Amino acid sequence: MNPIIVEKTKKALLCVKQNRLALVILLLTAVLLVQFVQLHMIKTSVEKDSVLKGRQIQRLDAGIDFQNKRSQFLMVARDSIIMKHNKGLTDGEAYSIAEYTLYICEKYKLDPVLLFAVGRQESKFDVNAVSSEGAKGMYQLFPLTARMLCDGMGMVYSEPILFDLKSNSELAGKYLSYLKAEYNDMDLVLIGYNAGPRWVENYRHDKNKLPDETKDYILQVRNYYLEFSKLLTGYLPGSITQG
Repeated sequence: MNPIIVEKTKKALLCVKQNRLALVILLLTAVLLVQFVQLHMIKTSVEKDSVLKGRQIQRLDAGIDFQNKRSQFLMVARDSIIMKHNKGLTDGEAYSIAEYTLYICEKYKLDPVLLFAVGRQESKFDVNAVSSEGAKGMYQLFPLTARMLCDGMGMVYSEPILFDLKSNSELAGKYLSYLKAEYNDMDLVLIGYNAGPRWVENYRHDKNKLPDETKDYILQVRNYYLEFSKLLTGYLPGSITQG
């Protein structure tokens, strides 16, 4: 055989082997690259899942903490505030008052401690209370005031709703939220609630022009507010805006 042909054949075979080796190396590199990408994707997915689960656990912990605080708040309010000041109530009645008070405060962004203090001063948490002046229900609403509130809230007024815990609380909460938005001062809110907005303006012009009854009302509500604040410190659910 011609030596030149033999040499060319050897070179050709060598080239084929080299190409095969390069192809094998290329294929191995591609496989390794695919595996690397897959591992990176798995790692990223695990990390994201870990972060997601961590956030879910944090939200769950926060939810449990909120519910625990809420339950503790209601129990303390029932036992140490409502039933202490109205021993004629059953556990269920007192709990309903505490629960609906909290609901109203969350709805209207009121301070529940203030609402408890007002409820205590107005009627000692008696849903059937009637004053000598004609104010009715736990929050002692006058029919005319209640009627105007109902008109503004789209509620149908009737005298029986003044003795309904939910309706009376709803009207009182709306009225207090209006006074809070208008005056943003506890004393002025209490003057408006007890004596009416006209006396707020009188008080602003001359702090001595205030009925003795209203002066005593402010003092008593503030005293109850201080007492109840000490009892409920640490139990207020975080979503409630104190006023």
